[in-house]
This record gives sequence, structure tokens and C-alpha cells, in this order.
Amino acid sequence: MDLYIGSYTRDEDAAPQGITRFTFDPTTGQAERRGVALALANPTWIVANGDGTRLYAVTETAGGAVAAIARDPQTGALTELNRVSSQGDGPCYASLTADGQFLLVANYSSATIAVLPVTDNGGLGEAVAMAAHTGSSVVADRQGEAHAHQIVPSPDGGSILVCDLGTDEVVVYAFDSQTGELGTENDVTRVGLAPGAGPRHLAFSPDGRNVYIINELDSTVVAASWDAAARTLTPFQTISTLPADFSDTNYPSQILVSPDGRFVYGANRLHDSVVEYAVDPASGTLSSIGWVPVGAYPRNIAFGPDAAWVVSSNQGGDSLTILARDGESGLLSQVGDPVPVQMPSIAVFLP
Repeated sequence: MDLYIGSYTRDEDAAPQGITRFTFDPTTGQAERRGVALALANPTWIVANGDGTRLYAVTETAGGAVAAIARDPQTGALTELNRVSSQGDGPCYASLTADGQFLLVANYSSATIAVLPVTDNGGLGEAVAMAAHTGSSVVADRQGEAHAHQIVPSPDGGSILVCDLGTDEVVVYAFDSQTGELGTENDVTRVGLAPGAGPRHLAFSPDGRNVYIINELDSTVVAASWDAAARTLTPFQTISTLPADFSDTNYPSQILVSPDGRFVYGANRLHDSVVEYAVDPASGTLSSIGWVPVGAYPRNIAFGPDAAWVVSSNQGGDSLTILARDGESGLLSQVGDPVPVQMPSIAVFLP
């Protein structure tokens, strides 16, 4: 199995680290470095298509772009197909629609989103739709303007949800899955969260009924019910990502929901941990069941094969932490030593 890691490019680097390929043993959790598979500047988010033959990587720079990449499943080799504008600065997230026909991109610095068509050969066409966010909130140095941080389709494909860290909103757009067009302003729903929350990422429960939103600025997770017809979220719980005895600065990053819907996981940067939650099957509420330490500044956590593994990409620690996941208890435990890799920001497992 292949494990691809996207990394930040340090200013002093003569060439970008780009995307590094590892092989991963799903019986032992051991990752073995195979080398840089593709040199790109700041491929900080990567998403794969359904059969693993195409990857799409943002280049998180001013005048941002998205690269379409062909993957040879036999050798793991990567070849760039083409590159198109992300329609904004600092693209930080991309997701594919369920049918793989459109790539959705969020641009953090310019607070814009774009819909890019996937061509017949798996490349990318120019944007068929885009929108710009405006607004601000109460944390002066982080929320002086809008910041689109994540963009995902709803389970039914009829909506697009965008976490805006700058405005403390989840913005919901109507979406035409046939044309890639976004609905008009009248079709947009704005779900406000607590001032200063800083919504960064969200994840749906497997049944599509609930959404879990991780907030970067106040270190909380908000649980909300999802109404597909009304295109709205109704929050019903807010819970800390931190233990009660920790009061220092912390910036949560990624959130995951287990495939069976019984557990939720969130990464804490500066507390440098992954928080583990159990999900109440009747209400969808969360209860903290533990914290597992990882390396410095975990920017991303990702499930490995069969969700039996979680890999933490520790941007500040230049390392990956491999965690085994107990499917019954939901608890995580580190396996082996940290795996060295430069400033990792995203991990993608592919067979």
C-alpha cells in the first residue's frame, strides 16, 4: 500500500519537497520512505479519486493553483497532467464530488471558493463556478477578514458546505451536480457559530444526519444536526478539544469520524495530541475518552486502511506518528518511532 505525504516548502529549499511516497504495511503499521514522488511547491492538501489513479494537489501560494496528477497503481509513480488556477490565493483544501466530476477548492487568503471540472483524462478544466466570502469576527489578528478553510459536498450532493474561519460561519451553497453551478445568493445559508470559534474543518457522520465542526480559535468541537432540504445545521453540543487542566494556546486542525460512526478524533496543535471522543448512538453527542500525544503541531490526521490506523502529520516536528486504532474502545496508541519527513501537512493512503 502507498502512503503519500504532502509537505510545506521551506523558504531556503532549493527545490520543493513536494509529495513524498512511502509504502505502508497494514499488518505492522510500518512506513518506509521511497522518495519524493513529485516536486511541487506547498502541496498542503491532496485528494484522490475513487480508484486511486488520479491525485489532485493544491499549491498553497499567492496566485494559487491545483495540479492534476496521474498515479501508476503498480509502481506508485506520479506524473503531473496539468495545472489550473484555484481562483484565489492560498488554496488550502480540495474535495471531489461523489461522482468525481468536479473538484471543489477553498482559498484561505482570498476567501474564495471554486468548482473545477474533471476532464475525461482526469485533468482539470478552468473553473465553472466561484464565490467570494466577505466579513470578519472578533479575533483581530485572525478574523479581520473572511477565510475559507474547507469545502465539502453534502452526502446527497445537493449542497456544498464551507467552513469560514474568519467569519465564524459554515456557509452552505446549493449545488447543481450536473453543471457544477452554485445557487444564487438566495440559496445560501449561513450558520453562525460562537464569536471567536474559528471553524476550520467539519466531518459528517456516516448516516449523514450529524456534522462535527472543529474550531481552531477556541479549541472546541460543535456537534450539529444536518437538514439537507433546508440546507442548514442546528448545533446541539459544544465540547472542548482539551483536557481541563490545559489552559495554554492551542489550535485544533483536523477532525475525523470513524466509519462506524462510534468515535470522533480531533488534532490539537500546541497541545500536540489527538483527542478521542465516543459518540452517543441515540443523540450524536460526544464525550471525551482520552488524549494521545503525537509530534509537534499535528496539521492533519488521516485514517489508514480499514480505519485500523491513524497517521498524524506533524508539521512542526518534521515527522509522522503512526497510531493503531482499537475499533472496540476507539482508543489510539503509537506504534514504532516517529517517521521523519519534512513539514508534513496531509497524508493519503492508496492501495
